[in-house]
Amino acid sequence: MSAGATTLTNNGAADGAQDWRTSLPEELRTEKSLEKYKSVPEVAKAYVEASKLMGNAVHMPKADATQEEFDKFYARLGRPESPDKYELKRPENPAGGQWDEGLEKEFRTAAHASGLQR
Repeated sequence: MSAGATTLTNNGAADGAQDWRTSLPEELRTEKSLEKYKSVPEVAKAYVEASKLMGNAVHMPKADATQEEFDKFYARLGRPESPDKYELKRPENPAGGQWDEGLEKEFRTAAHASGLQR
């Protein structure tokens, strides 16, 4: 075995003669977030699950992002592709008033521009 190599016993299990964290660099050995894992396979499984979650994550664009980046972000959140794709249910107006088509169009346009979801 090479100098400086550490041998883990019992497949790295914590109940073995040696804690699996002893094979880590000094700055990671006392990392609190690793204390809950009893073995290297448990850490590997947690890493795989975290990677899956991160792959599905939606990240907020930076303030200097392009409009295209914001459009992709809003689409991922559920914004329709255009203002006319919002599904609005018009209320019944028993008083006999008129529905304002122009105001509806303004609302749809403003909702879409601000990234409002469905």
